[in-house]
Amino acid sequence: MPQKAFTRLVTLGMSAKEILPDNPARKYCLIINDNATYPAYIGLGDSAITTSHGIRINVDGGNYEINATNLWTGPIYGIAAAAINILVTEW
Repeated sequence: MPQKAFTRLVTLGMSAKEILPDNPARKYCLIINDNATYPAYIGLGDSAITTSHGIRINVDGGNYEINATNLWTGPIYGIAAAAINILVTEW
């Protein structure tokens, strides 16, 4: 049986970066901030800008979940005030 889900580590910084590309087949996504100091900000279909635009993901395991009730299949971008790691799971 083929694997449907994947998890990867993405490093964000002070410039907006694409976390996930457009995926019309996306059913679920979980983005977790694995950093203890800086929050992450994500943008759905649009670049996030630290502290002024985007969805904030708090430190130490703060997360954002995309599921059937808020399904987004477009690209997802992220940014942070310093280099941080986030974990991304998608299927």
